[in-house]
Amino acid sequence: MTAVASGGRVVEPWPVRADADDWLYDNRVELRQRLTEIGVVHLRGLGLDAPERFAAAVEALVRPCPRREPFAPRPHLGGPVYGPPAWPSYRDMCPHNEQSHALVFPGTLLLAHPPGAAATGRTLLADGVEALSRLPSRVRDAFVTRGWMLVRNFRPYVGMGWRQAFGVETVAEVEAYCAGQSIGYEWLPDGTLRTRQARASTFVHPVTGATAWFNEIAFLSEWSLQPEEREVLVGAYGRTGLPFNTFFGDGEPVPAEDLAAVQEAIDASTFDLSWTPGDLVLVDNVRMGHGRTAHDGTWPLWEAQGDPIPAVDFA
Repeated sequence: MTAVASGGRVVEPWPVRADADDWLYDNRVELRQRLTEIGVVHLRGLGLDAPERFAAAVEALVRPCPRREPFAPRPHLGGPVYGPPAWPSYRDMCPHNEQSHALVFPGTLLLAHPPGAAATGRTLLADGVEALSRLPSRVRDAFVTRGWMLVRNFRPYVGMGWRQAFGVETVAEVEAYCAGQSIGYEWLPDGTLRTRQARASTFVHPVTGATAWFNEIAFLSEWSLQPEEREVLVGAYGRTGLPFNTFFGDGEPVPAEDLAAVQEAIDASTFDLSWTPGDLVLVDNVRMGHGRTAHDGTWPLWEAQGDPIPAVDFA
């Protein structure tokens, strides 16, 4: 069976037969129970050789979840299936909870490795319950009390545009979307759309009742940039002018030492998952943050989201 060992944890794949649809349907209850118990289930041998096969596996296991406010573009491969985000291959992707800045987020992530070249990096999984317990009390209490804020700047010809990020076409539509999703916004003189969204930094798991570190504070922070990149970007645009940056929920900057403490807690709660073409992995997006290591450009994973959870359930 799939297991997560304590200490230097390793996810052991659960070998299954290749008749994916029938097998997943027959075992869906046990799979969901395992996912709730340990936060990740790794399956090997399903024969997911096309996006359509992956989409069928997704539909057998989860309810569809809308994709909201991406931080980077992904190729759409049909139905609920998307390719990897456009993110620099030389940079690690800090574990984070998918769409934790949105008012509806997926309770479950599904990742699959298509046939062909093996991924040259590793997926990172961080236990949010453990990470929260490892935070120094001063830092934990500050974020629990004040929450966190994501600030994004959508500049013409720089990074992801607001039309793509919010799935709209007109100024009126994006303003209506922001108003309906508790996102503050302003238009700068150069045409930049600046948005601010304050969210809770923790979340109570709807099934287990455990409170987890649930956010993108470290992932989308200025301090996650390489020092020379940060110096150039902050010098040019200021802290609130970066394509994205994270703050305390009241808008105050997060000191470097506080972010370092957050990163240390995440690192201490993180374990690796290595891929074989054909694998399928289910991730409890409330309990587990996910990310990846740097790679040489070969990162072919498919991704889908399921089991939407509304913001009314925020801690």
